[in-house]
Amino acid sequence: MSDATLPPGLRAGGRFDAWEAPPIQWLACDADGTLLGPDDLVSDVVADAMQTTAARGIPVGIVTGRMRQGAERIHRRFPVPGPHVLHNGAEVRYDGTTLADWPLAPAAVQAILAIAADLDAYGELYTSDGFTITRDDESAEDHWRSLEQWPQGISTVDDPPTAPVLKATFVGFDDAESVRLHAAFADAGLTVGTATSMAHPERTYLNVTAPGVDKAHAITAVADHLGIELASVAMIGDGHNDLPALQIVGSAIAMGQAADDIIGAAHLVTATVTEDGVAVALRALGLLG
Repeated sequence: MSDATLPPGLRAGGRFDAWEAPPIQWLACDADGTLLGPDDLVSDVVADAMQTTAARGIPVGIVTGRMRQGAERIHRRFPVPGPHVLHNGAEVRYDGTTLADWPLAPAAVQAILAIAADLDAYGELYTSDGFTITRDDESAEDHWRSLEQWPQGISTVDDPPTAPVLKATFVGFDDAESVRLHAAFADAGLTVGTATSMAHPERTYLNVTAPGVDKAHAITAVADHLGIELASVAMIGDGHNDLPALQIVGSAIAMGQAADDIIGAAHLVTATVTEDGVAVALRALGLLG
């Protein structure tokens, strides 16, 4: 496809030449930096665009590293059934029901807790109904407020969670800590997806899931459930944990503020989150009528 056929409002990403403008049968949107801006809110313009798309018969899903309860505030802005991807790919939900999940093995949970103890790292371990933390840290309270959930206790190697753990999220409060944590989890054979929040750009959130579990894994499962090809999926995202998904869908759309490697993996680039980039993309692709 040539630049002459680029939909108005969008610009070419690194893989634009491979884009074939397939019909979109499921719209998947990242949360932080895509649906949620620096104020940690979904704008009225974006919420209306998501609802309009869903009303036209195209399934719309939130695809996020957040837990179910942490995504509820987004869902209230456009209450659509999904399918939704949570826990960075470890759970798929549709219409209030879990379609599939891929929890961490107990041995992996023990390895994560051992790493947390060794590095004195702050992390959150998520089950289906909440989360525990690896140590008390007042600096994480703003994150709890964003999730609209408070921790249920502290987990250690000697006192791990009793319920299955879907995902662990660790906070790298600076670059050096993020690098140490990423290396430790990767060395343990776990999947690590990094994400950022526009509300706290100095932090890196490391989402730790079972081997092979990421947003791409879950999106593939959703496509199978819906009976559609991956070529018919559109994904909008801005973070490094979105990369695996952007690389497999038929319409990969990067937010305007995304890093160069995210834009390089995308077919198209929309406006920034503060410019309602999701709504700009949906309008340009003809999904708003």
